[in-house]
Amino acid sequence: MGLFIETMAAIVVLMLAGVPIAFSLLIVSVAILILKGYPLGLIPHMIITGVESWVLLAIPLFILTGHLMNATKLTDKIFDFANACLGHIRGGMGHVTILANMIFAGISGAALADVQGLGVVTIKAMTDKGYDKEFAAAVTVSASTIGPIIPPSIPMVIYAAIAEVSVAKMFLAGFLPGIVMGLAMMILVYLMARSASFSVQPEPRRTLRQVGATFVSSIPSLVIPGILLLAILLGIATPTEIGVISIMYIVLVVWFGYKALDWAKVWSSIRSTAEATAAILIILGTASLYAKMLAMEQVPQTIAAYVLVVTQNNPIIFLLAVNILLLILGCFLDTTAIMVITLPILLPIAKQLHIDLIHFGITVVFNLMIGLLTPPFGLCLYAVTNMTKIPMDRMVRAILPFFVPLLVTLAFITFAPKPIMFLPNLSK
Repeated sequence: MGLFIETMAAIVVLMLAGVPIAFSLLIVSVAILILKGYPLGLIPHMIITGVESWVLLAIPLFILTGHLMNATKLTDKIFDFANACLGHIRGGMGHVTILANMIFAGISGAALADVQGLGVVTIKAMTDKGYDKEFAAAVTVSASTIGPIIPPSIPMVIYAAIAEVSVAKMFLAGFLPGIVMGLAMMILVYLMARSASFSVQPEPRRTLRQVGATFVSSIPSLVIPGILLLAILLGIATPTEIGVISIMYIVLVVWFGYKALDWAKVWSSIRSTAEATAAILIILGTASLYAKMLAMEQVPQTIAAYVLVVTQNNPIIFLLAVNILLLILGCFLDTTAIMVITLPILLPIAKQLHIDLIHFGITVVFNLMIGLLTPPFGLCLYAVTNMTKIPMDRMVRAILPFFVPLLVTLAFITFAPKPIMFLPNLSK
């Protein structure tokens, strides 16, 4: 227990000094192994085995799918359709942003991809309509966290690889929480739009013909989430195969359907995918080294015994403790690193308390998505401040109200496992 606290403190200090998370984990792990007298030849082996999983092949495919959607401007059609559906409601562009993110979530699998992809479109559209820039940025970055909840989801793939559970069932378990999350955010936007300080009027209601026209033009974009859901439910393709199908579909639709495929943008998307995948795998490898170092020192067993005593073998108290732990860690560490470090400790306890590991996985991932918004190291928070040039303190104040629907949804996920598990239980 003491070793875990000391090493985590060292990692946070290194990160505060500007050392990247992967190198912080590597430095601390190697230092402990040297001090404990372990052979250093174990280090490359432990790093490599940390990323040796066929499940992880899905990660670059989902990242590339999101990049191609942005590069081919299919995301614009998603936004146009969402605007036609919800633009007339009070706080309309806020609802449009949330719905567009819910649709794009069924394609990208990453919150950062949603911020960088749809964010450019939605923030500009909202400010052009007279919305406050901070409100536009807060809605956009909060809605981006829906991305890894509604499948496909890169964090869910990583969790499934660590917990050795079905990726398909993880994906199916994310649908209902993602929808609840989006609706809760829409309610907040509607209530905020009713305040006296909110001066932007909604757009005129579109006719049924206009909505139909935008729907038809956006069908190529909307088909991908449908293919994903059917393929998982019917068991006709693995998540990795679905990633390949999605990429081929996007290329063929834009190439033959729109005859507007820019191969320079495709190559740029491939390069960006390679960079993002490499970053994820480096973190996975070094975090795996850290986790295995802890395991060699029997730290997980010590912490597990302590947690079981504190929680009195009560699954509800355990889940509350996990939520608090992950929300705190989300303020300081990367999502991937948190999972690789904590799950070897938490999963055996969850099994002992008879908590379904699919339900537990959704709870873990949702907590970590909230962490993307929390200072001082919230990745999406930094991305939107860099994009909009809004000072961090003002951005944090703007985003605070959105923690209410997020925490309400977290409570629903934590304490209502039966609705969450309905779709996974239907799959083969």
